[in-house]
Amino acid sequence: MPALGFGTWELRGRAAERAVTEALAAGYRHIDTAAMYGNEKQVGRAVRSSGLDRSEVFVTTKIWNTDHGYERSGKALDRSHRELQLDPIDLVLIHWPGGRERLETWRLLEERLADQTVRAIGVSNYGLGDLDELLAHADVVPMVNQIEFNPFVHARRRAVIERCRQLGAQVTAWRPLTKGRALHDPVVTAIADRLGRTPAQVMLRWSVEHDVVPLPKSSHGDRIRANAAVFDFTLTATDMAKLDALGQ
Repeated sequence: MPALGFGTWELRGRAAERAVTEALAAGYRHIDTAAMYGNEKQVGRAVRSSGLDRSEVFVTTKIWNTDHGYERSGKALDRSHRELQLDPIDLVLIHWPGGRERLETWRLLEERLADQTVRAIGVSNYGLGDLDELLAHADVVPMVNQIEFNPFVHARRRAVIERCRQLGAQVTAWRPLTKGRALHDPVVTAIADRLGRTPAQVMLRWSVEHDVVPLPKSSHGDRIRANAAVFDFTLTATDMAKLDALGQ
């Protein structure tokens, strides 16, 4: 899994396809979508028309709450395959831990992993209790847990991140930029000014240095390109401590 991804929540229709095309041109090789987003078809089309070899692009999708259960989740995943047309799908997640039949959904995902129609399986928005419930019934440990993660929720996420690390599960981050709400925070902007970087780049680099894969989303080409430029600088230990403290 590439260490930076491109999120597509709230991107629909042609805007979604254009944004993913821009992201791939900017160097992103990890695209995150979901059945609930309603843009799997556009994501698949952008990847296929990019000129990139299929093996170069890591694509994630998710099974929504209303599709829990062995048969329903199987049909939902078949729809995702038809929409994306990117077989095999690199990663499929249970989108939320809601729904009484979510353990049956996991059984279906384990079977699809075994028959190699998906390359990896995981969960999203799972807390400690949700993980424990799944582990008590699972044959395969989830490979990923996608959660909200940014400096302002850091303290509340430490326990679940530590549990994921014990399990060998990679954590990925939705809303790594707080939907832009915290980009003017004085701590973030002071670090950005000192480094000659954007506040968004600082927050994404913070996530990368925590070994969490951020999934920033934008429909603006300049922001898409800027958000990709987070691997040619580092944050100091003092910077990291200041950013960590925002979540207290």
